[in-house]
Amino acid sequence: MKATVNNDALLSELKKMSILIKKNAIIPITSSVKMEFEKNKLMLTATDLETTFISTIDCQCKNPFSMPVDHADILEICSNVVAPIQIELKEKAILITSGKSKYNLTVAGNTEDFPANPTDDYDVEVPVEAEFFYYLNNANTCHSKEPLKVNLNMVAIEVQKKSITVIGTDANILYKKTLDCNSKKEITVMVCDMFVQSCKGFQVSNLFIGEKFIKAECGNDIVISRLSENKFVSYKVIIPKEIEYNLPINRDELKTAVKSITVATNATSKLCSFNFTKDNIKLISKNIDYGKEAETELELTHTVAIENIGVNSGQLLHLLNIIDDSEIELAVAQHDKTIFIKPKDDNSLLLLIQPLFLTN
Repeated sequence: MKATVNNDALLSELKKMSILIKKNAIIPITSSVKMEFEKNKLMLTATDLETTFISTIDCQCKNPFSMPVDHADILEICSNVVAPIQIELKEKAILITSGKSKYNLTVAGNTEDFPANPTDDYDVEVPVEAEFFYYLNNANTCHSKEPLKVNLNMVAIEVQKKSITVIGTDANILYKKTLDCNSKKEITVMVCDMFVQSCKGFQVSNLFIGEKFIKAECGNDIVISRLSENKFVSYKVIIPKEIEYNLPINRDELKTAVKSITVATNATSKLCSFNFTKDNIKLISKNIDYGKEAETELELTHTVAIENIGVNSGQLLHLLNIIDDSEIELAVAQHDKTIFIKPKDDNSLLLLIQPLFLTN
């Protein structure tokens, strides 16, 4: 039983699947990729038991056969050859030939022991484009990294009949982006980090959402991931219907100013203060323990009615880095009230950051 495969095509798919491959002492077969050869078609499958990546590429094969192959081994081989590769299965041995190079591998187990692909009744279908996955990845950078915060440690996808929204938050910062779409049903689900990263390069695609799983299809690639059973945090209660934006500013100028004072911020709190005077903002950071202090100024017109407010400079810089627009607006109300950020003339994107308490 043998087949010939284009090395570049195989290598490309193996690289996409790398993120799902982990050493699992309990189920070692999950560190392999399942290769199923049929007539002129090769289906590759990788899984971490929560997310499954399936890809189909062309090949030359007469008689169907299948086998799990150690992912690291086949990836290493494909990375070091350029010619098409021939894969031959002889009982429990795999012979791989490429040009004058030959490799002998051992089958990574029985095909029947490889985890079965998830199935579900997908009753929600939503067509999306590349920008959806871009914004989904941005939202994913804002979710909580603490596993016990079960309603914050994943990204939420809200499907409405005319829109789809992605939200990521850790309770200190929030990223929310809304895009147009068409759906017959409405649903809100939470998706894991591996689903987001596996779909990062997807272009025009279809999302399918069922009771337990979400599936994204793009060309010959399919990603299926288990949905969280938890409900996403009720973030809407802290977003007022009307937000008064009183601080228009250039994103790059603000980033430069904040970065210039981070040298003196406290390593834990990363606290910096914004001091507001007429047509001026002074940014100050201090680290009393090490006797450090830094400040810089921005000259601009604003209508902020408070004297100063504290923020985590690291969190603020992260939000500024995932805004594409140069001109942005901030809503700064009180010392203990949420700061809202959005691009100028664009209400589809909303970010927020909670202020920090300032002492004398």
